[in-house]
Amino acid sequence: MKKLIVSYSFLFLLFSCSGSKRGAWSEQDKTKAKNHIQESGVALEFLGPNKQQFMDCYLDKIEKKYDNFNESLSDTKGSDEIAASCLEEIIF
Repeated sequence: MKKLIVSYSFLFLLFSCSGSKRGAWSEQDKTKAKNHIQESGVALEFLGPNKQQFMDCYLDKIEKKYDNFNESLSDTKGSDEIAASCLEEIIF
């Protein structure tokens, strides 16, 4: 019985740590977000050498605001506000 409890505790800990949460996304969610931003790369060319700085800012802020990448996609208004905020930080 004791081994069963330890086994279940280990499995619970393993699965609870593998997902994304606000401020600590999984590598899979970070990769999805980076790929999504890079797909918009042509639209970001106007930033010139500041493009990477914008991408880093945006990724950092969406990770802090949303529990996972899919949640960030479902909030277009919030994502747009974050993008505008990053643009202001870089340009001004």
